[in-house]
Amino acid sequence: MNPWDRTGFARRDANRSVTRADICILALTALILVGAVAWIYNDTRMTCEVTLLTEAISPDGAWKAAQYQEYCQGFLVTTIAVEVHLVSTRDPGQSAVVLADSAYTEDERSKFVWTAPRTLQVDVPSSLFLNVITCEFEGVRIHVSLPQNDLANRAAWYRQLGKPDPDPGGLRARKCSANAAPAAD
Repeated sequence: MNPWDRTGFARRDANRSVTRADICILALTALILVGAVAWIYNDTRMTCEVTLLTEAISPDGAWKAAQYQEYCQGFLVTTIAVEVHLVSTRDPGQSAVVLADSAYTEDERSKFVWTAPRTLQVDVPSSLFLNVITCEFEGVRIHVSLPQNDLANRAAWYRQLGKPDPDPGGLRARKCSANAAPAAD
Protein backbone atom coordinates (compact mmCIF):
# COMPACT_ATOMS: atom_id res chain seq x y z
CA MET A 1 0.00 0.00 0.00
CA ASN A 2 1.08 3.51 -0.72
CA PRO A 3 1.90 5.46 2.46
CA TRP A 4 0.51 8.60 0.98
CA ASP A 5 -2.94 7.09 0.77
CA ARG A 6 -2.92 5.93 4.41
CA THR A 7 -2.03 9.27 5.95
CA GLY A 8 -3.98 11.46 3.57
CA PHE A 9 -1.30 14.17 3.66
CA ALA A 10 -0.73 14.12 -0.05
CA ARG A 11 -4.43 14.41 -0.80
CA ARG A 12 -4.97 17.28 1.64
CA ASP A 13 -2.01 19.24 0.29
CA ALA A 14 -3.19 18.66 -3.23
CA ASN A 15 -6.71 19.79 -2.29
CA ARG A 16 -5.31 22.88 -0.54
CA SER A 17 -3.24 23.92 -3.56
CA VAL A 18 -6.20 23.35 -5.88
CA THR A 19 -8.42 25.40 -3.58
CA ARG A 20 -5.81 28.19 -3.41
CA ALA A 21 -5.51 28.18 -7.22
CA ASP A 22 -9.30 28.32 -7.54
CA ILE A 23 -9.50 31.25 -5.11
CA CYS A 24 -6.73 33.10 -6.97
CA ILE A 25 -8.50 32.56 -10.30
CA LEU A 26 -11.81 33.74 -8.84
CA ALA A 27 -10.16 36.82 -7.30
CA LEU A 28 -8.42 37.67 -10.58
CA THR A 29 -11.67 37.21 -12.52
CA ALA A 30 -13.52 39.45 -10.05
CA LEU A 31 -10.85 42.17 -10.41
CA ILE A 32 -11.06 42.00 -14.20
CA LEU A 33 -14.86 42.18 -14.10
CA VAL A 34 -14.86 45.14 -11.69
CA GLY A 35 -12.34 46.93 -13.91
CA ALA A 36 -14.40 46.24 -17.03
CA VAL A 37 -17.61 47.46 -15.38
CA ALA A 38 -15.85 50.63 -14.15
CA TRP A 39 -14.44 51.27 -17.64
CA ILE A 40 -17.83 50.72 -19.32
CA TYR A 41 -19.61 52.92 -16.74
CA ASN A 42 -17.08 55.70 -17.23
CA ASP A 43 -17.40 55.38 -21.00
CA THR A 44 -21.22 55.33 -20.98
CA ARG A 45 -21.62 58.53 -18.96
CA MET A 46 -22.62 61.44 -21.12
CA THR A 47 -20.08 64.24 -21.07
CA CYS A 48 -21.32 67.57 -22.37
CA GLU A 49 -19.62 70.72 -23.55
CA VAL A 50 -21.50 74.01 -23.97
CA THR A 51 -20.27 76.61 -26.46
CA LEU A 52 -21.57 80.12 -27.15
CA LEU A 53 -22.20 80.34 -30.90
CA THR A 54 -23.59 83.83 -31.35
CA GLU A 55 -25.35 86.61 -29.49
CA ALA A 56 -27.19 89.84 -30.32
CA ILE A 57 -28.31 92.77 -28.19
CA SER A 58 -31.83 94.17 -28.67
CA PRO A 59 -32.08 97.66 -30.25
CA ASP A 60 -32.91 99.22 -26.86
CA GLY A 61 -30.07 97.31 -25.13
CA ALA A 62 -32.42 95.73 -22.58
CA TRP A 63 -32.15 92.12 -23.82
CA LYS A 64 -29.54 89.79 -25.21
CA ALA A 65 -30.35 86.77 -27.37
CA ALA A 66 -27.66 84.12 -27.22
CA GLN A 67 -27.32 80.84 -29.06
CA TYR A 68 -25.52 77.97 -27.32
CA GLN A 69 -24.53 74.59 -28.64
CA GLU A 70 -24.53 71.65 -26.25
CA TYR A 71 -22.39 68.79 -27.56
CA CYS A 72 -22.87 65.60 -25.55
CA GLN A 73 -21.02 62.37 -26.13
CA GLY A 74 -21.41 59.01 -24.47
CA PHE A 75 -21.12 55.33 -25.25
CA LEU A 76 -22.46 54.90 -28.81
CA VAL A 77 -24.42 58.19 -28.56
CA THR A 78 -23.62 61.73 -29.65
CA THR A 79 -26.17 64.54 -29.47
CA ILE A 80 -25.91 68.14 -30.50
CA ALA A 81 -28.56 70.57 -29.31
CA VAL A 82 -28.72 74.26 -30.05
CA GLU A 83 -30.63 76.55 -27.70
CA VAL A 84 -31.64 80.18 -27.99
CA HIS A 85 -31.55 81.98 -24.65
CA LEU A 86 -33.08 85.32 -23.82
CA VAL A 87 -31.22 87.22 -21.08
CA SER A 88 -31.96 90.59 -19.49
CA THR A 89 -28.93 92.88 -19.67
CA ARG A 90 -30.08 94.63 -16.48
CA ASP A 91 -30.66 91.43 -14.47
CA PRO A 92 -28.85 88.35 -15.89
CA GLY A 93 -30.86 86.17 -13.50
CA GLN A 94 -33.93 87.07 -15.55
CA SER A 95 -33.41 84.66 -18.43
CA ALA A 96 -35.06 81.79 -20.25
CA VAL A 97 -34.41 79.21 -22.92
CA VAL A 98 -36.97 80.11 -25.58
CA LEU A 99 -36.15 77.56 -28.26
CA ALA A 100 -34.17 74.33 -28.59
CA ASP A 101 -33.32 72.34 -31.69
CA SER A 102 -31.14 69.48 -32.82
CA ALA A 103 -28.48 70.78 -35.19
CA TYR A 104 -25.48 68.82 -36.40
CA THR A 105 -24.27 71.33 -39.00
CA GLU A 106 -24.24 75.11 -39.26
CA ASP A 107 -26.97 74.93 -41.95
CA GLU A 108 -29.31 73.20 -39.46
CA ARG A 109 -28.93 75.91 -36.81
CA SER A 110 -31.58 78.54 -36.31
CA LYS A 111 -30.67 82.14 -37.09
CA PHE A 112 -32.04 85.10 -35.16
CA VAL A 113 -32.23 88.87 -35.46
CA TRP A 114 -33.92 91.61 -33.46
CA THR A 115 -36.63 93.22 -35.62
CA ALA A 116 -37.74 95.62 -32.85
CA PRO A 117 -36.71 96.32 -29.24
CA ARG A 118 -39.18 93.67 -28.01
CA THR A 119 -39.35 91.28 -31.01
CA LEU A 120 -36.87 88.53 -31.76
CA GLN A 121 -37.19 86.90 -35.20
CA VAL A 122 -35.90 83.29 -35.25
CA ASP A 123 -35.54 81.60 -38.65
CA VAL A 124 -35.58 77.82 -38.28
CA PRO A 125 -34.58 75.50 -41.17
CA SER A 126 -37.01 72.75 -40.01
CA SER A 127 -39.55 72.09 -37.26
CA LEU A 128 -38.65 68.40 -37.21
CA PHE A 129 -36.62 68.41 -33.98
CA LEU A 130 -37.64 71.86 -32.82
CA ASN A 131 -38.85 72.48 -29.29
CA VAL A 132 -40.40 75.93 -28.93
CA ILE A 133 -40.47 76.54 -25.23
CA THR A 134 -42.17 79.94 -25.24
CA CYS A 135 -43.39 82.54 -27.75
CA GLU A 136 -43.16 85.37 -25.24
CA PHE A 137 -40.95 86.10 -22.26
CA GLU A 138 -41.20 89.19 -20.05
CA GLY A 139 -42.80 91.22 -22.84
CA VAL A 140 -40.37 90.07 -25.54
CA ARG A 141 -42.13 88.36 -28.47
CA ILE A 142 -40.34 85.43 -30.14
CA HIS A 143 -41.45 85.09 -33.75
CA VAL A 144 -40.53 81.73 -35.31
CA SER A 145 -40.25 81.58 -39.09
CA LEU A 146 -40.39 78.19 -40.81
CA PRO A 147 -39.58 77.34 -44.44
CA GLN A 148 -42.45 76.95 -46.93
CA ASN A 149 -41.93 73.20 -47.45
CA ASP A 150 -41.59 72.41 -43.74
CA LEU A 151 -45.02 70.80 -43.32
CA ALA A 152 -44.50 68.44 -46.29
CA ASN A 153 -40.94 67.53 -45.20
CA ARG A 154 -42.11 66.85 -41.64
CA ALA A 155 -44.98 64.60 -42.80
CA ALA A 156 -42.65 62.69 -45.16
CA TRP A 157 -40.09 62.13 -42.39
CA TYR A 158 -42.60 60.58 -40.00
CA ARG A 159 -44.21 58.54 -42.80
CA GLN A 160 -40.77 57.13 -43.65
CA LEU A 161 -40.18 56.25 -39.99
CA GLY A 162 -43.64 54.71 -39.72
CA LYS A 163 -44.25 56.62 -36.49
CA PRO A 164 -46.87 59.20 -35.55
CA ASP A 165 -45.78 62.84 -35.49
CA PRO A 166 -45.47 63.90 -31.81
CA ASP A 167 -46.31 67.48 -32.82
CA PRO A 168 -48.55 67.09 -35.90
CA GLY A 169 -47.62 69.67 -38.46
CA GLY A 170 -45.24 71.43 -36.08
CA LEU A 171 -48.15 73.21 -34.36
CA ARG A 172 -46.03 74.28 -31.38
CA ALA A 173 -43.64 76.13 -33.68
CA ARG A 174 -46.50 77.50 -35.80
CA LYS A 175 -48.22 79.04 -32.76
CA CYS A 176 -45.30 81.49 -32.55
CA SER A 177 -45.59 82.39 -36.21
CA ALA A 178 -49.42 82.46 -36.50
CA ASN A 179 -49.73 85.58 -34.36
CA ALA A 180 -46.67 87.28 -35.75
CA ALA A 181 -47.84 90.77 -34.93
CA PRO A 182 -44.96 92.64 -33.31
CA ALA A 183 -45.19 93.25 -29.60
CA ALA A 184 -45.82 96.78 -28.40
CA ASP A 185 -42.42 98.47 -28.29
